[in-house]
Amino acid sequence: MKTLRQSIFAKGLAVLLLCAMALLCVGSAGGALYLSESGAYTMGYDAAARDAVDGIGNSLAREAAAKVRFGTYEDGSKPVNFRCVIEDAEGTELYADYEGEDVLWDRIVLDEPTYSSWTRERRVYEDGTTESLDAPEESGFTGEEPEVTVSPEITPPPVPTLTQDDYVMVTSAPVPIPTAKPADEGRIVTVWEAEDYTTGEIREFESQEALQQWLQENTLRVHGYILRDLKEGDEIWSRLYMFRTLYGYRGILPWLAVGSLLLGILLFLFLIAAAGWHKGAEKPRESFVDRIPFDLFTILILSAETLVFVGIFEPGWVFGAVSVAAIALLLVLGGLIFLLWCMSLAVRVKCGTVWKNNLVTHVWHWCVKVCKTLVHLAARGLKALPMLGRWAAILGGVLLFELLLAATGNTVLLFLFHLFVLCPAVLYCIWQMRKLRLAAHEIASGNLNTTVDTKGMFLELKEHAEDLNAIRDGVNAAVEERMKSERFRTELITNVSHDIKTPLTSIVSYVDLLEKEELENETAKGYVEVLSRQALRLKKLIEDLMDASKASTGALSVNWETLELGVLLDQAAGEYRERMEKAGLELLVSKPERPVQARGDGRHMWRIFDNLLNNIVKYAQPGTRVYLDLAAKDGRAEITFRNISRSRLNVSGEELAERFVRGDASRSSEGSGLGLSIAMSLAKLQKGELRIAVDGDLFKATLLFDEAA
Repeated sequence: MKTLRQSIFAKGLAVLLLCAMALLCVGSAGGALYLSESGAYTMGYDAAARDAVDGIGNSLAREAAAKVRFGTYEDGSKPVNFRCVIEDAEGTELYADYEGEDVLWDRIVLDEPTYSSWTRERRVYEDGTTESLDAPEESGFTGEEPEVTVSPEITPPPVPTLTQDDYVMVTSAPVPIPTAKPADEGRIVTVWEAEDYTTGEIREFESQEALQQWLQENTLRVHGYILRDLKEGDEIWSRLYMFRTLYGYRGILPWLAVGSLLLGILLFLFLIAAAGWHKGAEKPRESFVDRIPFDLFTILILSAETLVFVGIFEPGWVFGAVSVAAIALLLVLGGLIFLLWCMSLAVRVKCGTVWKNNLVTHVWHWCVKVCKTLVHLAARGLKALPMLGRWAAILGGVLLFELLLAATGNTVLLFLFHLFVLCPAVLYCIWQMRKLRLAAHEIASGNLNTTVDTKGMFLELKEHAEDLNAIRDGVNAAVEERMKSERFRTELITNVSHDIKTPLTSIVSYVDLLEKEELENETAKGYVEVLSRQALRLKKLIEDLMDASKASTGALSVNWETLELGVLLDQAAGEYRERMEKAGLELLVSKPERPVQARGDGRHMWRIFDNLLNNIVKYAQPGTRVYLDLAAKDGRAEITFRNISRSRLNVSGEELAERFVRGDASRSSEGSGLGLSIAMSLAKLQKGELRIAVDGDLFKATLLFDEAA
């Protein structure tokens, strides 16, 4: 199939076959219809032939009457095998060329003028002047020529006397009786008018009877004859020859019409499918014809088709072989022109250029481009002004336009301007301002992925949107830089911790070996104890660094479970109660009677409690109380640690939660300054929150978690 649709020979052969099928379909269908009208399928040959001859004779008789009315029935324009005698209504012979020849057919045909009639009322005054009162109302029309036929005989029958029944009467309302009016007002009468379609003349009648009398006087009686001894070459001989020929094929003509129609449809579909395909091409492409703008191409095709159909329906055709051949060629030409349009449309659809390649589309795009250029120039001019000047110019232009409309009295146009221009423009500005407000709210809420679409915005609104986008980009860059610094610091701590941990393990091992040796020197034993204590402290610091790094980067896994916070708090208090008593601290725990539960990891939660209580033991003022409170508020579990600091706190709660920040400025106590930072990271890892607050010497740490359902 692909080879066929790319073959020029196959396409050309398909076009020739399609033309042949079209002619065969039209010819066979027309012949079958002609035979059907003549009764060839319901009557025998003789009866059908008589009907065919009768139709030819009546047609020629009417043509003769029409030409006699116009005075154009000359010897050179009449058929060779037709004779006629034409008389007017009074029996006066207008034309005759029958000389008593032997005839095959004769008929009498009455030809009445075709006309249109109407009534009109007029006012008639005493001085004879008239005045029309209303427009004409059409009351009757006839386009049929009446005919009277007699049985065909060799000798024409006597000419019948015309009666009123031989004419087509115009049915209309009865003629109204004129109503007398005062002398000064005149009187109203109804008159009849009729237009003769033959001459185009409009006549006036006083009554309907007068109109009918005019019709009788202008009716022609045509006695037509067809000679028995037919001579070849004229229209009658050609039609009868065609009838005899078609009658012999009357059985196969319908089948030929249907078969040629189906085959023609298949050939047409093949040509449509093959349109645009060329040899060796991977996809359809346009030719020179297909690159003509589609609307212009369609107008050219319609013009060509119009000329072809004007030629086909030219009234000057005389029935014969030459005329049939010429009409057939015109039909083929019209079909080829239509096929060219269909194939070009198919190519354009395949290439997607039906709407793109149009003069209307090109003109529209050009107009849009010009309008955009003008708007751009106006916007540039306004942009050069300060903000107050811009809006003053815009409002001044609007007010001037409204003043012109009001001055000229175009209140409707002024209302439409407000309805369809001013109000939509104000609403559009409000909508754009709403977009800006929502975007600013999103950015202020921390959603740094928000982008303000500046498409369609203008003047200050667009500038404001661009500023918001620039703020978002700047904040994103700052956050990214901070995150990058934080990651770098975390990676540095992790790497250094790993590097320190290896030699530290060796130091701890060798110190442990030295402690097992029996050293006689007491000083050396003291040195070993110091080494052991400081090595363990350093090991704890390295472990804290590793934990802080993992917690801040989210590298720790979370084993989610439902935790009873009151039980955990009691366990932690019991673990540290003895140490706090040694440090001179009084521990007070309060919790609600009902259990308070939260989702989290027991190991991480215990590490948070351990770090906070360890800080309290290290930094709390001896002789003071330590408060541990558990409460449930608004669906959240709240755990509060409070104590009085031994050293003066000169930093805020946020600074105190930073890494390596310690409560004693002298850093004399043990500790790495990572406990609060690790606790805060672990709380965040469990979708909770740790808040640090400092009020003078009061230290307060609050843990917040969502209550478990």
